[in-house]
Formats: sequence, C-alpha cells, structure tokens
Amino acid sequence: MNELTSHIREMLHACGADLVGFADIADVEQTDYPKAIAVGIKLPVSVVRDIENGPTAAYHEAYHDTNHRLDELVTFAESYLYGQGYGAYALSRKNAPISSDNRVPIPHKTIAYRAGLGWIGKNNLIITPEFGGAVRISSVLTDAPLDTCRSPIPARCGSCKICTQACPAGAIAFGDLNDQLGEVARLAASRRGYGLLEDLNTRPRVIYLARVRNPHPALE
Repeated sequence: MNELTSHIREMLHACGADLVGFADIADVEQTDYPKAIAVGIKLPVSVVRDIENGPTAAYHEAYHDTNHRLDELVTFAESYLYGQGYGAYALSRKNAPISSDNRVPIPHKTIAYRAGLGWIGKNNLIITPEFGGAVRISSVLTDAPLDTCRSPIPARCGSCKICTQACPAGAIAFGDLNDQLGEVARLAASRRGYGLLEDLNTRPRVIYLARVRNPHPALE
C-alpha cells in the first residue's frame, strides 16, 4: 500500500471510521473518476437488537447521526485530496444525485464491494465480516493514485436465509420462480415488479417491487 493510501486510511480511522477501503472503478461508465474510497461506520449493537419488531426512535436517531458522521468523513477526505492536488467528489447526501425512484448512478455498496469491505448479500445489502449488515457506508470518488483492492470478498451467504426471518417488515422473500404457485413467482409477476439493468438485456436474480405512494392523502 502506497504512502498516500495508507495515510488516508489512518486519517479516516482516526476521525471515527470503522471501515475504510479503496476501489478501482475505472470501468464504471457513470463517472470519469477511476478510483473511489469506501467508508463505513457500524451501527450500535444495542440499537440494532431493539428493532426486531420494527424501527425505534433510538434507531432513527442512530441512523441519522451515522449518516451525518459519514457526510463529515467523506467531505473531509474530499478536502484533503483537493489539498494534495487531486480531483475528488464526496458522495455525501448533499452531493449524491438521487433520481425520483431513489436510485443513484453509483451505489455506495458497489464501491464498498469493490473496495473489499464485504459482499452483496441475498438482501441486496453490503454484508461485512466485522459487522454483518449493521453498517452504514458512504464514498468518495477521486483520481488520486490509490492502491485498490484486487480481490473483493466472494459471497458467503450460501444457503443462509436469516435476513428473511429477521427483517421486521417482511420485505425479503426467497423461492423458486418456476413454482407458479409460490410467493416469489406471484410477486415477480406483479405490475410493481422490476429488475435493474434490464435495458442491457440482463436477467438479474433480484426483483424489486416499486413503492406505491398516494399523491392525494385526502382521498384515502
């Protein structure tokens, strides 16, 4: 690891980051920056344990506090890299472009995976060896000559389906699409169902359901 990469890692850890990784994103069309820094902060164990039946006030507070701390960390990294003469763009909540359906061009979890912080689990979230999915992440795009992860962590979920059982909202379902009478086939056939990158003729294994919003609450 070169001196710049090592120094950035040490600074971010000293400022409160629990996880720091460096990713090569030169092949990602959505940006001209070839490198990225992934930063993670763990969520308090006590708070996570208390959301078994749904989000709590403590979780809401921890969630927003952690996001604020992440914004500060990536903005700090951006400023440092600028000061060293490199281009950088912090994907903070203020800077990250979000579409009307809550999508971003480069998800933090994609950068985190490429940076070696974890793998994309069956729940479609980043799963880290240290904290599982109880972690929030953000990232910085840059052209600095950073040493990046060469071997991302392969998926370790295997046959595990704990996320399905643990999700308070029951928002995750697994099954066989060929079983036409099963829940997964029924959900996949819904008009709300969609996959990502279908315009590239891909057939992703994860199917999402669009959120239904009522623009006229008075009509309920």
